[in-house]
Amino acid sequence: MENDFEHYYNATIRLKKENAELKARIADIKEDRITYCAYCGEEFPIDAGGTPDAVSSHIHNCPKHPIQDYKTEIADLKRDRIEAVKAERERIKKFFETGKYGSAYWKMTSWWEEAWQALQG
Repeated sequence: MENDFEHYYNATIRLKKENAELKARIADIKEDRITYCAYCGEEFPIDAGGTPDAVSSHIHNCPKHPIQDYKTEIADLKRDRIEAVKAERERIKKFFETGKYGSAYWKMTSWWEEAWQALQG
């Protein structure tokens, strides 16, 4: 049977071993505290400092991230919208310049007059 000294000695040894294992586990967890881009694999340390800004900046600049496709699509849509507005302004301008208001569809209304004035500005 174990006496008090042996009991406490063995408990101390066991606790020191467990403490060392837990410290090693904490070190592993701290070491693995990284996040990464799922699209290109670039890694970023997880800390309270600049990680969110670094990740955000990377997302907006990563050539493999899908946001690049959206940026391209948005730029294309903006260009198409500008071209459509220009074409519509030209169409309305020609309509008013020709003075051909005969059809019921193109009948002059105050709305058309206001639209024409707005397009002139």
